[in-house]
Amino acid sequence: MGSPFFARALYDQRALTITGDTGRYPSSEWLDRVFCKHCGTRLFAWRRNGTAAGVALATFDDRNAFSPTEHIWVSEKIAWVCLDDGLPQHPEGPPS
Repeated sequence: MGSPFFARALYDQRALTITGDTGRYPSSEWLDRVFCKHCGTRLFAWRRNGTAAGVALATFDDRNAFSPTEHIWVSEKIAWVCLDDGLPQHPEGPPS
């Protein structure tokens, strides 16, 4: 991802309306990365099966509207990242 974090809120794709010029990059067979074609800002992690979209928290008008509830993929974190906030940590994706 080019960044040690991707803070996001998960939404049902049907609940979202997208306006503006976006591009997509298929980062896996399951996921597209959606970005602004004008500035390159990462906007979404879009599940290709039509279920959920991870909306980047920094794209909301109020960047402080949400707080983290868990950490995922901690097995891949950069060594200097310290996650000592007491939230649940998962080595890979969230539990099913």
